Amino acid sequence: MIIYLDKTGQELPQRDFIELQWTRKCFEPGSFSLYVRAEDWDKNIKYIQLDDRPETGIVQKVQYEYLPEGDFITASGFFIEKLLDWGASITDISAETTVLANLDLLCFTLYSQYTGRIKDEHGIGNGEVFPPFTSNLYCAYFEPLASTAITQLRAKGGEPGGKSIYDFLRVNGYRLTAKPYFNSPARATREPMIGLIMEAKKLRSRDVYFNKSLGTAKNIEYVFDDSGAYPHIVGVQIIEAAINYSHSLYIYKDSKFQKCICESYEYNVNAPQDVGAAKPLRVIYTTANDIENGKEASVRAQMQNALKLELLNNYKVEHISCEVLQDRYIYPRDYDLGDLCSVQLDELEVEYSARIVEVREVYHKNICEIEIVLGTPTRKEYQKVL
Repeated sequence: MIIYLDKTGQELPQRDFIELQWTRKCFEPGSFSLYVRAEDWDKNIKYIQLDDRPETGIVQKVQYEYLPEGDFITASGFFIEKLLDWGASITDISAETTVLANLDLLCFTLYSQYTGRIKDEHGIGNGEVFPPFTSNLYCAYFEPLASTAITQLRAKGGEPGGKSIYDFLRVNGYRLTAKPYFNSPARATREPMIGLIMEAKKLRSRDVYFNKSLGTAKNIEYVFDDSGAYPHIVGVQIIEAAINYSHSLYIYKDSKFQKCICESYEYNVNAPQDVGAAKPLRVIYTTANDIENGKEASVRAQMQNALKLELLNNYKVEHISCEVLQDRYIYPRDYDLGDLCSVQLDELEVEYSARIVEVREVYHKNICEIEIVLGTPTRKEYQKVL
């Protein structure tokens, strides 16, 4: 059942719909799309929830269609985790402490706190911690975690807050869920109306096999593409002739000889498959800052960062998606977003282990169709499951 909420979080009456697409993602905010007849739409709908799913969608786009068979509306948007991108820090953030303490630090730095645990514990003026520069959320804090493991936090200034949080959780083996926390409507003119109470859930491994012969998968699609893969990236940085850096050389570029330095980065895991020791090369021209005498180490570090980013843009593609059946394994009882599962292709006698990074649900005509998308698969020894 779909639950409709207004801007204050009050539930609105039920209504007919034609189709709902509910796309859950593990390491970024998911999205939704609701298709209804115009007569069944209520302009007061601001948030949408779905029974047995932890997400809340915020209506951000309403599209009207006037067709011969009638008038229709498509309401769409992201899940409220996307609102975390409303925050950003003006400074790099670095810390080494527990998972929860690092998440608290991000929340206090990125988001306004009119209520909730972070405001109560941190208050105003927390030493060298920068509070947010603007009102963005009513509150944003994580439920307490049992883990006391020490983790490292590295967030870049100017980076969207949601990206910083998702990156930190992914590296440490967690995924994010959020529920809304609404402010009083009487404060709407001076305070944000919505806040986020979040939970970090540990990623799991499950003994679940998606296999057509088992009757747990209807279709399985495996894609491997190394046509754009480059394991070796070289960066060239043009410098002034007066700059005295080690191992400099002259190259001919833009119709003249120019002085430069080079940096190289190799990641052989990204080499094309079955071509021996071949290492395709990609060359880029970097644009480092503060190129001055005495700052060679900083310039070369900037070049290395540019090379690593370029490698990600030229990485081989490998993923599995499958349309699953709800017979032997029931979603989300037996498996859920973020779980590590197994996929078997009996025709090829291959088996892969991969994490569920996306779940696409489509509801229409009292039918629910589910497709899962898995992250980078890891080859396993094939064992037929009966």
